[in-house]
Amino acid sequence: MRCVSIAVLQLVPDPAAALAEMARVLRADGRLAIMVPTAGWAAQFWRMLPNIGAHIFGEDDIGDILEDHGFTSVRTKNFGTLRWVRGKRG
Repeated sequence: MRCVSIAVLQLVPDPAAALAEMARVLRADGRLAIMVPTAGWAAQFWRMLPNIGAHIFGEDDIGDILEDHGFTSVRTKNFGTLRWVRGKRG
């Protein structure tokens, strides 16, 4: 089973709760892939905007939350303004 989130997590009011729910519904060995468009210079741009509601993640924020919920093989990779995070449910 797989779970994919593309350009959504930064708009969710409680990203940690959303990641916990993704972990809950994935069976063991299920895989998760997440992309957020708020990395690199885009993060600086988003931070300048007044209360737009988008969450800006630090370099390891998403990976740390996934590991807290039992994910292994968590990898993070930035491509310009995009951050991709993937992991496997342990």
